[in-house]
Amino acid sequence: MGQDSSSNDRGLSVNNLILVLVVQDNSEDHSIFQIIKLAQLLRLDARVAILAAAGWYSYFHWMFDVLPRIHLLQKSNLLSKVDKFVVNPLASDFQKETLEKLGIPVEQCLESNPNFHIQATHLIVPSLPGITGSMTHWACDFLRETFLNSATDQSSDKGDQSERLYISRAFAARRRVLNEDAVIDLLSKFGFTVLTMEKLTVLEQAAVMATAEVVISVHGAALTNLVFCSPGCKVIEIFAPHYVNPCYRALCNLMNLDYWYLLGEGELISPRFEGDHLMINGEADITIDIAALHQTLNQLGLRQVQTHPN
Repeated sequence: MGQDSSSNDRGLSVNNLILVLVVQDNSEDHSIFQIIKLAQLLRLDARVAILAAAGWYSYFHWMFDVLPRIHLLQKSNLLSKVDKFVVNPLASDFQKETLEKLGIPVEQCLESNPNFHIQATHLIVPSLPGITGSMTHWACDFLRETFLNSATDQSSDKGDQSERLYISRAFAARRRVLNEDAVIDLLSKFGFTVLTMEKLTVLEQAAVMATAEVVISVHGAALTNLVFCSPGCKVIEIFAPHYVNPCYRALCNLMNLDYWYLLGEGELISPRFEGDHLMINGEADITIDIAALHQTLNQLGLRQVQTHPN
C-alpha cells in the first residue's frame, strides 16, 4: 500500500487534401503501409473535422483524447463551420451522449472503418490534446465545465448519494475482484455504497463522483470519472501485483485528490523482468488482501459507521 502526494488552441484548414494520420513511435509500422490498394475514394464538398483517435472504444481515451479536440474547435471558432465530423465507430451510449451534449448530432458524424478513404474540400484537423494515455489540465477543465455543471443541476434534488464509493467491475470481462464479496462486506461496515458505472449515464457518473469523499476501485476506465471529484477526495486504486499503470495517479495530481494505491495478492514482477511492466498480464483478475485494505482505510482516518440495533 502507499500514498502519492503529489495549448495551443488552434485549428487547421486545408484544401483538397487526402490525409493519413500517423501518430505512433514507429511510423513505418502503421497499418496504412501494409495496404496494397486504398479503398475507393469518397469526395465530399464539405468542411470535415477529424475527431477520431486511437483507443476510442475505451471511456478513458474517448474522454481525454477525442472530446478535447472538440474544445480546440470551439476555441478556434471553427465548430459552427463544420459540416461533418469523422469519428470512430459509435458503439457505446457514452459516445452518443457526450457528442449530443457538445452539440454534435449523430447524423452529422462519419464513422470511420478499415476502408475509410475521403477527400474533403476543407479538412480541419485539431491537434490531439497530448500524448495518448495522459491528460492535460485544460482538458480536465473542459470536461468539468461541460458535464459537471449539468450533472450537478440534475442531481440537486437527490439526497441519497453516498460520499464513500466502491466501484465494482462485476460486469467487466477482465480485471475483476475474485473475493469481492469479502471486500464489499468490509466496506459496508465503513459506509461504502457499491456502484457499477455501466448502469449510469455520463452526467450521472459525474454527479455521484462530485459528492464523493472516498473512491475505491480496481484500475479501470471508470476511474476516468475522478476528473469530476472535488479537491481533497481520497482515492484508493487497486492493482494486480504485476500490473501498475500510473495514469490515474497523474489525474489525481491534476485534480488535487489524495491518492493511495494497494497491490493485490500474488507473485510480484521479478526485478530481472525486461518486458513491458505496464502491459504484463494487465487483464488478470485480482484478489485483494482484506487485512491490507482494512489497514489502508484506517490510515486514511476512516472509521466504521455506527449501527443501531432494532
